[in-house]
Amino acid sequence: MTEEPVPQAGAARDAALLAAVVVDAATRSDLPGVLDAALARLAEHVPFTGGSIALVEGDQLVIRAASGPFAAKALGTRVRRRRGHRSWQVVETGQPIMVADAPARGSSSGPPGGEPRIRSTIAVRLHWQDRPLGVLEVDSIRPHAFGPEQLELIQAVATAIAGPIEMAERREREAAARKHLEAATRRLSLLARAGALVGTTLDDEATLRGLADILVPDVADFCVIDLVEADRSVRRVAAVHVDRALGEVMAEALADPPRLGGAGDVAAALGDGQPRLIDPLRHGIPWWSRDPVRAARLRRLGLGSIMIVPLVGREGVLAALTVGTTGPDRHYVQDDLDFAVVLARRAAAAIENARLYHQLIRFKAAVDATADGVFMIDPATLRFIYANHGAVLSLGLSETALLGSSLTDLIAHQDEARLRETVSSLRRGAEPSTFVATYRRRDGSEFPGEAFLQLVEVGGADRLVAIVRDISERVEARARLQRLAESEHVLSAQLRAIIQAFGDGVLVFTADGRLALANPAIDALLGAPPQDLSDLFARFEDGAGERPNLTRLLDAPPLELRLSGRPDGVGPIFPRRWVEASAYAFEPGGEPVGAGSSQTLILLRDVTEARDRRLTREAFFGVLSHELRTPVTTIYGNSKLLARAARRSKQVRTEALLDIESEAERLYRLVEDLLVLGRFEEGPRPKVAREPVLIQRLVAAALAAESTRRPAQRFVSRLPADLPPASGEATSVEQVLRNLIGNATKYSPGGTITVTAAADGAAITVRVLDEGPGLAAADADRLFELFYRAPDAAGLVAGAGIGLFVCKRLVEAMGGRIWARSRPAHRGAEFGFTLPPFTEEDA
Repeated sequence: MTEEPVPQAGAARDAALLAAVVVDAATRSDLPGVLDAALARLAEHVPFTGGSIALVEGDQLVIRAASGPFAAKALGTRVRRRRGHRSWQVVETGQPIMVADAPARGSSSGPPGGEPRIRSTIAVRLHWQDRPLGVLEVDSIRPHAFGPEQLELIQAVATAIAGPIEMAERREREAAARKHLEAATRRLSLLARAGALVGTTLDDEATLRGLADILVPDVADFCVIDLVEADRSVRRVAAVHVDRALGEVMAEALADPPRLGGAGDVAAALGDGQPRLIDPLRHGIPWWSRDPVRAARLRRLGLGSIMIVPLVGREGVLAALTVGTTGPDRHYVQDDLDFAVVLARRAAAAIENARLYHQLIRFKAAVDATADGVFMIDPATLRFIYANHGAVLSLGLSETALLGSSLTDLIAHQDEARLRETVSSLRRGAEPSTFVATYRRRDGSEFPGEAFLQLVEVGGADRLVAIVRDISERVEARARLQRLAESEHVLSAQLRAIIQAFGDGVLVFTADGRLALANPAIDALLGAPPQDLSDLFARFEDGAGERPNLTRLLDAPPLELRLSGRPDGVGPIFPRRWVEASAYAFEPGGEPVGAGSSQTLILLRDVTEARDRRLTREAFFGVLSHELRTPVTTIYGNSKLLARAARRSKQVRTEALLDIESEAERLYRLVEDLLVLGRFEEGPRPKVAREPVLIQRLVAAALAAESTRRPAQRFVSRLPADLPPASGEATSVEQVLRNLIGNATKYSPGGTITVTAAADGAAITVRVLDEGPGLAAADADRLFELFYRAPDAAGLVAGAGIGLFVCKRLVEAMGGRIWARSRPAHRGAEFGFTLPPFTEEDA
């Protein structure tokens, strides 16, 4: 590289420059001051166009000081370490670079766009005790602007400021560490306050409002929290501003809560569950141009920086936390967002825990209402964690005494090993099973109990749920029957008489599987006796669709099996009949079982109604926790809205009252259906009154009620004036009509609902016709099953699958029948039922 002559500077002037640089560096403690002063002093002695000082930060050079026409653009520029870069070459090699005339050497450095090019450059390394600190660089638009004397002077300046730079950087690091420590201490304090808050309340809204009070003013100048309700609507529960005078302004700017799936950053955070860091002053907000009125309100707040953090629980987003600063001097960074996310997780966990607690209280009351003993057990120790009221009553022990004991304390010693093996198999992944053992009461008495055991996960830990039922009567009956079977050679006639009169189905098979005995109950249960064991098992399947076998029946407790019909298609098919099957091996001559001629006794008990009652009871709990929640939530929310009626428009109050009326009507109908379910769940079909029922009067009343609720719907009735009275119960017929007409309006909104009636002497026939989507032939019969909903219609409207089941039960209890089918010549469906006409015998 050719060195060009540069103007000479006197030694005295150079010494004065160095002295001034040293004095300036000694009197300044901040790094920017040290760097700017050095460039300013150097500019007095070296005629450069622009100068800069870049310091090493990891694998980057960052320009921390600059002077000249390009200083504003250059300041803060970062240059990543790369091979061949001039500045990094100086830092890594320690050798200075001086360029006398860049264009003459083919260089293309300099600013673009026709501005003067950089022609001369000097770059020297800054270092402290062999540690590279950065690079000092000056340049000029004049060729040959620098020479060896300027290079030597700039190197001397670089050496003079290296120590002050090292000290200033150390002070910067210490100040940053102190600031970080103070921020961490403040955040720990806030987390402690938040922890104390969530530990003292089980109220969602109180938790969120308390969180807003904690954040303002320590973290934010304002805070807004939007809560996602159970019906997926969004409600604003907190809006706090550090300046009370601006509270109304913020309320106006943020008056409307977001909605799920709507526009805006808060709605987006509620949708995807991701936090957001927004800087309106630096980058603006995209929707400001689309909503200038709201944007003007937000500008009045002087927004500086905003964080939107969703509160995410196990089942989705629970709420959105929006915090922000006012004024240009305070901006959030990633650390602030990370802290807000941690705080939001704690609040979300507190909200979920509070909700789970309230659910636990409700479900505990439901579980305590059952007569069976329900336990939650630690599978490792078999100690009780929870016991319901039924367990307390059946065992005669207090809840405190039960929770201080284990399941092994309640069963006979000989059953303990089998119990532990059963629990071990469940922990290895086995399916839920039934465990029969002898249980001890407090008074020392014992009883045979059947426990349904299932392993569940609660709060990340495995728990064993046991439902224990006293089966003394069942065991005694089976034992009595088995004793009779074992002594058949002596008491054959007596046994046959008992078996013939026995209500449960009794089958005896020979050692080779042929049928030896079937009592009359088998005909009612199966339609026809099986020819052999294989024929019997071909008619059954378990809940998983698998066929049973004799080994499985002999080795297991009684199995619940579904009767699916004969495989050859001969005989009736019972698609909804379930039986409890148990098998016992015995020797006809009284020899020990296994002597070679063992026969098999199989008992079949129809448990269809009992199973339906159990499913009804389980569904009842499900309805309580799901179907009742929506209307109750709507009524509660609108009641709260009406409580603040003074601040709401007449239209809002009217809509709230209409919502309350609609949901109350829905709740009333659901409760009516549940009451009917309760009547039929208690045992045999309940009796209904036999009274004259005027169908035309009930139809008119039902249509009038529906017309009031749905004024846009068209209702038509075609009833003969001389329609005779039907025999039944007026309230039951009214409930059937209300359910069928209400069902038709749900699936035919805006269409015509037609109700017809006719009498043919043998029956009164009522039909409800709609113009909805109709129904598939395969669904026609299943629509009246409990909780069944046609797949094509389930997504159109909400429902619990109870109403049509209730209609069928009520109609059949009154001696009629009910059906559903598509209308062949019209679009829509027909739901109809018949009732017997009222006669003198009914009076």
